[in-house]
Amino acid sequence: MAQLVIKNVRSYSKERSINIDLSKKVNLIYGQNGSGKSTISGYFYSPSNVAYNECSFSREGDYNYIVYNSQFVEDSFYHKSEQPGVFTLSQSNKEVMEEIKHSDKKIASLKGRLIRLDNEVKEKDEMLIKLENSCKEAVWKKTAHIRTTELTELMTKSLRKDSLYSKICIQDKKDEDSSGDVLNEYKKLKNNKTSSFSSIYHPSMPILNIQQEELLLTPLIPSSNSYLSNVIEELGNADWVKLGLGYVSDTRCPFCQSDTVNNDFLKAIRDVFDETYEKKLNDLKGIHNNYSNACDEYIKNLEDSLNGSGYISNDDSIWNLIKQIGQSLVLNKSALKEKIEKPSAVISLIDSSNIHDKLNARIKSLNGEIKEINERLNEYEISVSNLSNKLWMVLRNLCGDLIDNNKVNMDELNGDKSLMLERKAVIEREVQQEKDRLSELRKQVSNMDETVDKINSSLKRLGLSGLEIKKAHERNFFQIHRGNDNVEIYKSLSEGEKTIITFLYFLECCEGQFEEGDLKDKIIVIDDPISSLSHDYIYEISSLIHYRIIQGMPSDAKILILTHNLFFFQELLKLAPPKVKNFEKQYSLLRVVKNEFSDVITMSKGDIKNEYESYWELLKNVKDGIVNPVILPNVMRNILEYYFSFSCKLDNLKIALEQLAESENDITYKSFCRYMHRGSHLDSSNINNLGRGSTEKYFDIFKDVFNKTDDLPHYNRMFGVEIDKEIAE
Repeated sequence: MAQLVIKNVRSYSKERSINIDLSKKVNLIYGQNGSGKSTISGYFYSPSNVAYNECSFSREGDYNYIVYNSQFVEDSFYHKSEQPGVFTLSQSNKEVMEEIKHSDKKIASLKGRLIRLDNEVKEKDEMLIKLENSCKEAVWKKTAHIRTTELTELMTKSLRKDSLYSKICIQDKKDEDSSGDVLNEYKKLKNNKTSSFSSIYHPSMPILNIQQEELLLTPLIPSSNSYLSNVIEELGNADWVKLGLGYVSDTRCPFCQSDTVNNDFLKAIRDVFDETYEKKLNDLKGIHNNYSNACDEYIKNLEDSLNGSGYISNDDSIWNLIKQIGQSLVLNKSALKEKIEKPSAVISLIDSSNIHDKLNARIKSLNGEIKEINERLNEYEISVSNLSNKLWMVLRNLCGDLIDNNKVNMDELNGDKSLMLERKAVIEREVQQEKDRLSELRKQVSNMDETVDKINSSLKRLGLSGLEIKKAHERNFFQIHRGNDNVEIYKSLSEGEKTIITFLYFLECCEGQFEEGDLKDKIIVIDDPISSLSHDYIYEISSLIHYRIIQGMPSDAKILILTHNLFFFQELLKLAPPKVKNFEKQYSLLRVVKNEFSDVITMSKGDIKNEYESYWELLKNVKDGIVNPVILPNVMRNILEYYFSFSCKLDNLKIALEQLAESENDITYKSFCRYMHRGSHLDSSNINNLGRGSTEKYFDIFKDVFNKTDDLPHYNRMFGVEIDKEIAE
């Protein structure tokens, strides 16, 4: 995989990265001038330039970048009278050459094995990703109900599918509590974030001492000092008589209502209930009053403490325990009252110790919870963090079966992958050893003489016989000569000669090395090599690139060719493999386009075939008001360049544009004509911000060009204009 990332440089957006896949051996990129092509080649020419700080190129292996662009020409030729020498292999030592050939084949074979291993590793990686994604999806579904609760507040930064899965997987502990338990804890903590709870106070429950309990168990017997004592004792109605005594106010009996009560009788009755009896009865009344008040105070204080805590809910079990104790206390008070009313009765109080113990235990438990919560409230953030940690352990336990089973499967795949990587490391060492051997072999036969001969031979074949390359004396440099003259020769060359000689030198840079024994793989970038050439050289240059670069370079080399010239682009495609399968295996077609910012899009061969027609379609769109007219000058220039180059009528175009420029008085339209002719951007400042009137004028001039060159039928046909028979003929 090889991917170039372009961002925040020149015409490329600082907000959006442009990712360019350069995985295939040959990458052809088409784009108009100004679209952003040169930025791509500029990165490879100087990747450490600060302008490319946000750009990067990721690839496998170590590469040398060899770039042909305007900067290469300027740095290598324009300011230098000598060029660094390039070492190529001499064919004179056949034995060494055979060894080199054998070594090349061995390296290629080893690299083939590496590619197959890489593919196998890639398959394992894809299986690992598939397994992980499947487990990730299952975990996501299994935790869906939890993500609809307030617990999401404890899962911040881990609520996306990937982050949730990763967070759960890294937990090394499990917690068997439920998510509901954690939710309840969190709600309590959050709902009382700004307040704390009071501990519950349990007052002492009212009890009687031993003497008081004995009094309740002892019947109060009337005195035997009265003659009525025996009768009352026999009848067993002392309590009734005592009660009636309280109603005596005169001689009338409170029971029979007869006047039978006199002072002697009343005294005899009162003697039955002597001071001892009265004292014990008063003691009973005191016990009753004190016990009743203590019971009321006990219940009140207990309820006040519970309500004042602020922690106890209405449905807590403690209220039922208090109710039970309250009921037993009421019964005890009634028993004491009964003892007062019937002093001879024997009573005992209800034993509430069992319920009291349960109440004590519940209060102790609640106070423990209150203490824990208060401690959490005092350190709220720490408490929230602890709850969050607990939640992740609960989730790990919840998804344990999914994650553990997936780990078993992934460990098996990773084991297979590790074995493959070990084999790969062994082969890579073999490759490096063979490269070291090959480097030594190449040093035995490397020299610059053959480089000079190849460049000079190519110059003659291209018709530039007056020029030649010579090796500088005593130094590993080349010099350009025209005859015996070699002083500042480069600046005196025509644009075509400059391009030819610089490109031939570049080809040798691609095939050879600047240093003997340099065997790094190569990324070759060629940016518009025919921008200044005539139409006749397009075939020669495209052939040189195809046979010496595309076919001549090893399969692991990367080749990137950028151009604005459609004919050159088409020539490269004509030389490419005709079968679709072979073409798509080796070639990638891309296009650089620019709207507000530059972008790189994929394209097909079919898109290229219709490129010329698409320029005319753009002109129609401008006429119809669909497209901004600012594109007119560049689109019109491209149409004229392509059409008149293809029809070999560039001289006619030149004459027509010169005549139109002379006939115009407005400097804007003069500049437009020069722009059409020169194909430069020098006059672009005069043709921006076109109004509607100037747009129409540009269309008029454009049409006049075809009219003056006798090509008006082609103009009409491309615009879809009906041509009458007379004009057509």
